[in-house]
Amino acid sequence: ITDQEHFPVDQEEIPIDPPKPELTTVMATLMNGMVDTKVNPPAIFTGKHDQLKSFINDSNLYFKVNSHQYNNNTKKIAFMLSYMRDGTAG
Repeated sequence: ITDQEHFPVDQEEIPIDPPKPELTTVMATLMNGMVDTKVNPPAIFTGKHDQLKSFINDSNLYFKVNSHQYNNNTKKIAFMLSYMRDGTAG
């Protein structure tokens, strides 16, 4: 008795090379949890007092949505400083 008699298999049914996932799928899998969620970052802060509350609120929203990336104060401070470019804040 041969295996062919008990388990007849057509050779065309077995793929020799399984299909490879697309590069975008592989990259998305590798970077899962490492890419910022698409939320508008805060506007550039110029040092004007009337912009401060919005700047802080917008930054906090960005941190909350991207908590996996901004998981310590050093990262949050660096992020906020990068948006303090113009006026007296720059």
